[in-house]
Amino acid sequence: MSLACENAEPATLSRSAPEPLGAPVPEWEGLRLERPLVSVPDGLVRQGGQLWYHFQRFSWTLERPEANPRSGEAFRHLQWRLAEPLPTESIARRLPGAYHWGMHPHLNSLYHFFCDLLPHLLSHPRQPVLIRPDWPQEFERFLSDCGWQTRRLEVGTWQPDELWIPGHSALDWEEGKVRQLQRFLQQCVPVSPQPEPAVRLYLSRRKARRRHLLNEAALELLWDRFRLQTVCLEDLSMEEQVRLMRRAQWVIAPHGAGLVQVLSAPSSCRILEIRPVCKSGGGCFERLFRLRWPRHEVLVPPKRPDFTCPPELLERILTRWEVEG
Repeated sequence: MSLACENAEPATLSRSAPEPLGAPVPEWEGLRLERPLVSVPDGLVRQGGQLWYHFQRFSWTLERPEANPRSGEAFRHLQWRLAEPLPTESIARRLPGAYHWGMHPHLNSLYHFFCDLLPHLLSHPRQPVLIRPDWPQEFERFLSDCGWQTRRLEVGTWQPDELWIPGHSALDWEEGKVRQLQRFLQQCVPVSPQPEPAVRLYLSRRKARRRHLLNEAALELLWDRFRLQTVCLEDLSMEEQVRLMRRAQWVIAPHGAGLVQVLSAPSSCRILEIRPVCKSGGGCFERLFRLRWPRHEVLVPPKRPDFTCPPELLERILTRWEVEG
């Protein structure tokens, strides 16, 4: 579906089609290693001549170079990493005990916390989780409140007795994972016994380093009319985010990690994801929302030097939502 703004520059609006449920659930198997070498804070794991990076997403063998990829994402990431020193036993500090590996370069993101780490922890014994020195304190506090111990490691090379590395699937989201995470959030963050009023939310990224709408002030002139409230998720605890999203009737947000909290929203919730370009995030939220939230739409504003959204475009969409109910 296409919209045109007054200056005739095209904007794009698309809606996610529902995806059939009951598809096979991919395995997110943790890899158990004995006395591997691990690099902090980038998360590289080495055992003998085998390397794993970004959990198990990228693997590399030092002993059989011909078996490694010669192009693509894994090649780029590992070639960059191989230019740096690899962990060796001679400089490693011993770490007695068994642990889960909670480090990779993007794990400071709420999206990867929910998509990559939590499903692994929910499927394996509750051993302590090794985390990087700069991991968000709110993530650590949330895990602690939900029953996991954590240990921040100093920068350097370590050698735990036993390590579980989260697995990787070609699909970020599938029905079994979403169902598992929703059950966990209901148990860890109890539902209020009293009915609470529905809310319409705009999730601001004004505190993010990138991909924040630069004309938010102009857009917020619409919020009173449509009864929306602006929220910065960084100002809320994880539990407060979950409780707020359970009440969500509308969620409007620039493309960003905070949208993963829609996991706690009702399936009737309307979602508008505003992207700077069509391919933002590789469509990572489309797969998630197709599973449970069919009222997801994507708006790509007309191309500008900066990431902005014309207020008249949002006004048209919100007016339609109001009419459709």
